[in-house]
Amino acid sequence: MTKRRIIYNDDGAAEKPSHNPEATAEGFLDAYFNPALGTQVDTWFYNSAHTWLNEDRTMLDDRVRQTAGVFGDANEIILEAARKADMEIFGSLRMNDIHCAFCGIEEKFKLQNPDLLIGGEHWPDKYPHLLESDELDSRCRYPELALVGYFSAAYDFAREEVRQYRLDFIRQYCSKYDWDGLELDFVRHPLVFKPGEEEENLDTMTDFVRQVRATLNKIGSERGRPYLLAVRVPPTPATALRTGFDVERWLDDSLIDLLIAASEWSWYYSSELKEFVDMGHRCGVPVYLNCPHPHDPAKHYKFGDEMHGPLLRAICSNFWALGADGVYLFNYPYPNDADETKVSGWLQDIGDPETLLGLDKLYLPDKGGGDSTWGPEAGGYLMGPDPFPLHIVHGPTVKILVGDDVEKAASNGLLKEILLQVDVENMHAVEGLNIRINGDRLPAESIERAAENCFEARLQTPPIKRGINEIDILPGYNSIGRLVSTVTNVKIWVRY
Repeated sequence: MTKRRIIYNDDGAAEKPSHNPEATAEGFLDAYFNPALGTQVDTWFYNSAHTWLNEDRTMLDDRVRQTAGVFGDANEIILEAARKADMEIFGSLRMNDIHCAFCGIEEKFKLQNPDLLIGGEHWPDKYPHLLESDELDSRCRYPELALVGYFSAAYDFAREEVRQYRLDFIRQYCSKYDWDGLELDFVRHPLVFKPGEEEENLDTMTDFVRQVRATLNKIGSERGRPYLLAVRVPPTPATALRTGFDVERWLDDSLIDLLIAASEWSWYYSSELKEFVDMGHRCGVPVYLNCPHPHDPAKHYKFGDEMHGPLLRAICSNFWALGADGVYLFNYPYPNDADETKVSGWLQDIGDPETLLGLDKLYLPDKGGGDSTWGPEAGGYLMGPDPFPLHIVHGPTVKILVGDDVEKAASNGLLKEILLQVDVENMHAVEGLNIRINGDRLPAESIERAAENCFEARLQTPPIKRGINEIDILPGYNSIGRLVSTVTNVKIWVRY
C-alpha cells in the first residue's frame, strides 16, 4: 500500500498568488509548496477551485489561466514540482462549491440554468412559505436560518444535466493533466440534493461515482498508469447516508481507491470515525481522517494561539489510535506562514505516531458547528451544535478520546502531568464541583479553583486512560445548585 503519512489539501490557496501581477513560478512554489518538502507530507492534493465549462462544454481555459497566475498554468507547475520531489499528487475538485452565493454568481451555466440549483425553484423570487419570525437573506431571498438559503446556489445533483456537466469537466480535466489521481470533494460543500430527497437519490449518486470511475479507468488505460479515485465525504457512514452518499456501496463495488472521512467547522475526532476506518479496511481501501482548519464557532480558543499546536497533535494522535492510514490536512493554505498556521513545524511530527510520542497534547470533546455563522454551509448542520454550555445540575457526562498511551508513558516516567480543566460560568467563588473520571470520584481536595471560571485537577493513570474517557460533572461542596451554572468547556492536557 502506498505510504501517505500526511495528505495536504491546500483548499484553493494556489490561486491567491494570481492576484499579484509580479508573481513568479518560483515565488509561488516557495510560498506554497516547497516548505512541505522534506516533511512527512507524502501526497499533495491540488485544489483547482473552478470547475466551470464554456458554453460549448469545453474547459474554461481563460479562467484556468487567470486563476493559475501570470506565471503560467499552476496545474502544470505544481505537477512538475511534485514529480521532481517524488511526491504523489492528486487533482482535487470541489463538487458543489457555494462561495458564489456570497461573492456573486459568475458561472454562466448557473446563471443560465437557475432551475438546476438547489434554491432554483424560487430563485430569484422570494420564497413564499414564510413564518412570522423569518428574516430574509437579501442574497438568496430565502429565510436566513435555512439550509436551502445557505445552499441556494448549489447544484442539485438529482438533475441529469448537473451530473453530465460535472462529468464533462472531469473527463477533460483528467485528460489534460497527468495527476496520479482525482479527488471528488463532497464536503466542500456538503448538500448535493434538496432536503428530503437524499435517500431516494442514493443510487443516483452511486451511478455518478461509477461513471467517474469508468472515465478514470479509460484515461488510465490510455496513459498506461492507473488514475486513482479519492472521495472526501462526511465523517461517518450515517452522516454520509444522510447527505446522499452510499459509501459502503462504493467500497463494495470497488469504485474508490482512497476514502477521506471529513468534517468542517466542527471538531470531530471521536471513536465514531472508526466506523469508516473499519469499513474501508474491510474492502482493502485506505482511510484518511481529516483534520480541518481550526475555526472554533464557540470561541474556546483562538487560531494560532498556544493551544493550537497541542490540539492538532492530539487530534492526529487520536486518528492514529483509531487505525487511520494517514492524516489529511485541509485548508491550511501556506505551510511556511509561521505567524498564522505554524504548519511547517507540525508537518515534521503529526504524520507518524512514533514522532508524536513525548509531545504535549490538548484533548477536547467533539465540537459541532451547526449554529455557527459558517457552520451550516460547511457541514456543521450534519454534526449538530456545539455541546456547550451544559447545566451542572443535570450532571452532564463529557466524553473525550485520548489517543496517547498515557498509562505506558506514566510507567516509563515520561509524563510530566495530566491536567483536567473544566471551564464554568455563573458559579460563586465558594462553590465547588464533584467530578468523576471513568466512574472514579476525584477527591474534593484535588479539584482546585484555578480562576474565576476554571477548575483544575491533576490526574493519574488510572482513572485516565487511552481511549474514551467519561467525565461526569456535578455540583460539589458549598454548591446551592444554581440552575444557571454551566460547564462551557472541558480539556485534558497531556504534558511530557
